[in-house]
Amino acid sequence: MDRLRQKGTASWWVALTLLVALALIAATLPPLLPEGGLAQKAGKRLSGRPPAPVAAGNSSLLIYALYYDTYLSFEPEEAFAVINVGTTAVDLNGWSVTDGEGTVTFPAYSLAPGDFVWAAKTATAFQEEFGFPPAFEYGGDSDPAVPDMSGATAPAFANGGDEIRLLDPTGATADTLVYEAGDTTT
Repeated sequence: MDRLRQKGTASWWVALTLLVALALIAATLPPLLPEGGLAQKAGKRLSGRPPAPVAAGNSSLLIYALYYDTYLSFEPEEAFAVINVGTTAVDLNGWSVTDGEGTVTFPAYSLAPGDFVWAAKTATAFQEEFGFPPAFEYGGDSDPAVPDMSGATAPAFANGGDEIRLLDPTGATADTLVYEAGDTTT
């Protein structure tokens, strides 16, 4: 601080103002990625303000995060998270996720209000990178302790852009996330 003061009061106040502004912005951001980013561990209640309940008739299950451009070759730790923003538990049985080329379906699992779960292509690679296992895996059975999602072809989220859609048990789109150069017409 003394060096900042020596260079002038304006420099010191600018630095302090920027730090306070960054802290305020960071406090209002929702969690985005597991551990390396701003997220909590899989299945844990969110810290800070709980999500606002959704209006009646809207889906209370939403896509919460997507980890698509990963560190490992062939991206075995690719993952997505869904969150229950409603006021009652949601049974994930029959809910699906698709990228348009592959679709996987959740097994029975009750997701409490405010909670979220991670699903990873390969549970062991996800745990190696983030230090905790995902709640589900969809690219093969790498860890027998992690429940598998069902589906003939697993989604593969393109690094240059793609979309992820959350489908309710009737097949209706509940939520969509388009990133990078993904197709916004889906």
